[in-house]
Formats: sequence, structure tokens, C-alpha cells
Amino acid sequence: MGAEATGQFGQPRIGQDWRACSFGGCRKIRSDAMRKVLLIVSALIIGMCAGVWFLPVSLPVSKHPRFIDGPQVWAHRGSGGRRNPENSPESISVAVAEGFRGVELDIFYLPGSDKIVVSHDYHEGEPENLMPPLDRFSFPADLALWLDFKNLRRLSEDQIAKFAASYRRLQLPNEVFIESTAPEKLQLLDPELFQRVLWLSLPRQPGWDQISYLIHTKFQSLLAGFDAVSFPKQQFDVVTPHFAGRSTFVFTVNDPKQVAKIWRSGQTAVILTDLHRSAALKHVRLDE
Repeated sequence: MGAEATGQFGQPRIGQDWRACSFGGCRKIRSDAMRKVLLIVSALIIGMCAGVWFLPVSLPVSKHPRFIDGPQVWAHRGSGGRRNPENSPESISVAVAEGFRGVELDIFYLPGSDKIVVSHDYHEGEPENLMPPLDRFSFPADLALWLDFKNLRRLSEDQIAKFAASYRRLQLPNEVFIESTAPEKLQLLDPELFQRVLWLSLPRQPGWDQISYLIHTKFQSLLAGFDAVSFPKQQFDVVTPHFAGRSTFVFTVNDPKQVAKIWRSGQTAVILTDLHRSAALKHVRLDE
């Protein structure tokens, strides 16, 4: 029997077989193992996304005592511009007289003057006296507010903190829902102070963009603890299958038959309208 080849320190020299394992076979084993791990992780992610896609998400407003007995119709921009200018203190009086239990207003926070003003549109340099400050409004204690925060997206974290401090000084009803299209900024609002509503920016065309947006938004709404989501009436049939119970706010519905259809669906908490309340509920039996 011939002498066994040894290495520098007397260890058996496996030679090409050792190198083949280290640089060929073992690398292949590691590659196969990594591929299996990636496949498992990918399958878990796909399964999770599929679960989120097919399972409706329940948000806190679906269990809110105000909506336990059914949805509510609220007045758009105070009273939709009927009899008084929209987004005006007078419009609130009209809405209350017509029996609305909630109203929607559009607000801006102006950091320079530390004011919260009510207006649908604001342009830099526009005189502030053309926009009534929110502290000029008077609200019944049991009236709910839906505040569309128009410029939240453009505010810094410090400015949002100053807005919250200014908001605390106002005499507002207990039920206030703050709405914005900016989820990252909406998360900065204190959930102990505000009920937060995410206005969905759903892609219009069906397809992967719409699917991925809804999956992402459902994840985000749960993780961020948003109270509800809002969207225009045209998206009702697309959005509502993804949210359980009355987790949604819908705007702006001015066809009484469509109001009745959405009302009976059991899939929304608030229906916003420009109509007189009795006209909006023309085809709805309130004891349904």
C-alpha cells in the first residue's frame, strides 16, 4: 500500500475531492438551500397578500356607538351651499335645522397666523378674512364633524404639533373625524385627540396598480390604527368588499335612490350629501 499524501501539518490531503466539495458541491448545496428559503418566504408573502386581498378589514368606526343602529347621512360643506354659502357658520345652522346629525367642512391650518380656517380652496397670498376661522363656528354638542384637512400633506411635523395645540383650544363637539389623503401625516395626529379617516387615492383603472394599492392600504390602515377610510361614490363597489361592516365614509351622493342603495348595503357609516336631509332619505325607511 502506498503512503498517503499529507499536507503541511501532517493532515491527510484529500486534494481535488476537498476542493470540489468546497468550491463546487458545497456551493451547490448552499445555493439549493437558499433557493428553498426564498421560495418559502415568497410563498408566505404571497399567501399573506392573498389573505389581505380576500379578507375584509374591520376598522374601529364599524363598532362606533354612533353607527350601531345604521349609517347616517351628513351634510356636505355645512349644507351644500343651500340657502347659505357652503363652509360658512350659517350653513351649520341650516344643517342642524334640517335634522342632520353630522356635517363635513374643509379646513386649512395656516402656520404663519396659527389659525384653523374653513375653506375648500386656499391660494398663497389670499386674504385670510375671506376664510372664516373655525373658532367662529358654533356647533351643538351632539353634532359630529367630518373635517377634510386640505393642507395636512404640506405641513411639517412641528407644524402638525402646533395645529393640535391650536385645535385643543377650540370648543368643538366630542365626535370629530379628521380626513386626509396623506397617510404618513395622518399617523402623526394623536389618536387620543382625533378620529382619523384616510381618504383613499385609488387608481382609476382596474389592474395590478389598483390591487397593490388596496392590499397596501388595508395593511397600512390596520397598522396605523386609522378609524375609517373615505372615497367617492364612484368607487363604492370596488372598495367596500375590502372593508368589513361600516368602516367607510362615502361622498358625495346626491341621488336619493343611490343613497338608499348604499344605506341598505350595510357597508358604510356615513353618506355625505348636498341634498336636504329629507330629500336624501326619500327612499329610505329609517326603521329598516
